[in-house]
Amino acid sequence: MSSFSQKDFVIDNKLGLKVLAGMNMVIHCHHYNARLQRTLEQNHKINGKEIFRNAATITYWELLKELDAVKRPSDKAQFIENLYKFLGFGTLNLSSLEEDRATSSSGHFVEGWNCGALKTKGTVCTMTEGFLEGAIKAMYNLDVEVRETCCANQPGVERCEFQITRNKSGLNFHLAKKNKVSSPARDNSTEVLSNIKAETIIDAVMNMPLSGNNEGLIPAFNVYLAHTPQDFYNRVALNFIAEMNKVGFGSIAKEMLVEDAEHCALNTFGGVLESEEWSALVLPMVKEEKDNLFGLVAVANALGWGRCHITEHTPYKTLTLHSSNGYEAYGHIETKGYSDTPQCFMLRGVCAGLMGLVYENGELEDRSGKFLSRESSCLAARAHQCEFKVERDE
Repeated sequence: MSSFSQKDFVIDNKLGLKVLAGMNMVIHCHHYNARLQRTLEQNHKINGKEIFRNAATITYWELLKELDAVKRPSDKAQFIENLYKFLGFGTLNLSSLEEDRATSSSGHFVEGWNCGALKTKGTVCTMTEGFLEGAIKAMYNLDVEVRETCCANQPGVERCEFQITRNKSGLNFHLAKKNKVSSPARDNSTEVLSNIKAETIIDAVMNMPLSGNNEGLIPAFNVYLAHTPQDFYNRVALNFIAEMNKVGFGSIAKEMLVEDAEHCALNTFGGVLESEEWSALVLPMVKEEKDNLFGLVAVANALGWGRCHITEHTPYKTLTLHSSNGYEAYGHIETKGYSDTPQCFMLRGVCAGLMGLVYENGELEDRSGKFLSRESSCLAARAHQCEFKVERDE
């Protein structure tokens, strides 16, 4: 049996990166993951479910191939189960794999769809379908199609069940060559000072033993977290925009991704502010209201998104934030080359959401749209760094 632990990660605090088997891993919560999935799958202009699933299939095929080469597990099925659980996606039972069936008794995406305004009576474990397709290809060299036949998200259903069909995959499994991205030196000379000891927070959060519990979930900061290769999110976003471009809605797709991220910031970091971890680690540093914003940015720097810092800030009104190695910009350069326009829709939405969270009152959903954000420069557009400007929507 091959198990996983925090020691399997290579952590780089200075770059804000957490690496597993050569792949940069990022942390997002169940709110963001389910909302992003809904944006694609409930879009009637394109086949968003296929985009979401295929992104998972290829990404986890790549990850499992690398892990298999390093760990050489004797029990391949248990290896797949252990990884799924370790990353925080829930539990998998592959004891019936030879009968072409798999089950799951708990799931990260089920939790995401069961909270807040996200409701559906359908199956929601599309990522798990792709995870299994990629894992089975990597570990057994079998081309399969995996489909969820019933889901714990549905009323009266206790577990998710998956049907596996062999010799049925239309995907081209190959390791694509990535364009090289040079890492610019992080320029923090213009960083605004606060009472927050950012490096202390970053070091503490990046080294927290965040891994799946007995249910395969990671309850932390009042949300459910999961480790996901950044390539998954980049594949989802870039392919979503490309398909929406084909039907004349590319610009709308980008704004939808921004909106998802804004709600992510409100819900994820809203949970952070109310958490025991925040009270123990950050709250003692908070001396004035704006320190909450700086503390949240420090936490964000520990989620594998890259490093960013605040360069200008007027409480209640404006924010300017610089990012030196955001995964969206890097992903665009690696797969599509440089662009004429900024490409960091997630970080753009997060910046607006953070301002709404810290400086607005009321229910979290009501704080959305109170601030407007734009990316004024981007690494993907050959800038030295990404710059985000936020101002109140008067």
